[in-house]
Amino acid sequence: DGMASISRCPARLKPGMPPMEGGTRMGAINAHGKVIGGHQVTVVGDVPGPTVKLVANSVVLKKR
Repeated sequence: DGMASISRCPARLKPGMPPMEGGTRMGAINAHGKVIGGHQVTVVGDVPGPTVKLVANSVVLKKR
């Protein structure tokens, strides 16, 4: 049907918490993690690996 889904999850890194950097795959699901400004950003989706990487690399944290 051409439908796909992507989720992005930002979370503040806690002391001692190992960050996830880079990509991984489980079946048809791809994930890519990146640390931005003390936050772990994880993008997961049933899309190609380069797509989740592109989304992760386009995340910008907004200052409050």
